[in-house]
Amino acid sequence: MHACRDILSALESIAPSRYALGFDKIGLQVGDPDSQVTRAVVAMDRSLGAVEYAIELGAQMLVTHHPLIFQPISSVDTRSHEGRTILRMIRAGINFAAAHTNWDAAKGGINDELALMFELESVSDFGMISEKCDEQHLGRVGTLKEPVSFQNFVERVETVLDTRSWTWGKPEKIVKRVAVVGGAADNEWMAAQKAGANVLLTGEVRQHVALEASESGMCIIAAGHFATEHPGSGALKNRLAEALPAIEWFLFTPPKGRHGRPH
Repeated sequence: MHACRDILSALESIAPSRYALGFDKIGLQVGDPDSQVTRAVVAMDRSLGAVEYAIELGAQMLVTHHPLIFQPISSVDTRSHEGRTILRMIRAGINFAAAHTNWDAAKGGINDELALMFELESVSDFGMISEKCDEQHLGRVGTLKEPVSFQNFVERVETVLDTRSWTWGKPEKIVKRVAVVGGAADNEWMAAQKAGANVLLTGEVRQHVALEASESGMCIIAAGHFATEHPGSGALKNRLAEALPAIEWFLFTPPKGRHGRPH
């Protein structure tokens, strides 16, 4: 039988904490490292929906991509979503840990999974990097097997990720080299362009950034935060299951239109 601390140790091996950016809050946020775990759930978001799913399964551990406690809190009560979530987990005996930008950067993580889904070749890392190490950037950039029009690639993105996207760029432009950074990473477009990418695929893009990038010759795709990071959450579940097979592992996939997942 495994304890919560065994999961934390596995997370450290899979997504080393030194990869996390300085602002991030990762690791155990709620729970007892010595408590026993026989069932565990992995999810992208630390939603009440994910917590209820864990409770229904009789799980003792919830591991998510997004942290629950990001800023210092002065109270834990039911008047805030954060407080309600923490209290629900404590009452149900559920431990909670997050692997955020460390899993973005890690080998096999959020962005490697995106590169794999689009069959990018000669993949390398680029962009943001933790001040704690100089070995692993967050983003990935690689080459498509065959050059395609930007419009064609957008259609492929929407099919592969089961999403609808916002795009900036000339539909007829031929793209060959693609940069991927899941989540909210529009600030990486210049680093992507410097790495030779014709297009940046990310989750969220601000209007002024889209304007600057597109007028600088860079194609941008905002495919949604959920769509670009949920696949990597599934990859994390699989890695943890390989590391700790005695624990039953489950992935929480919210229905469309609920718990933060768009229609």
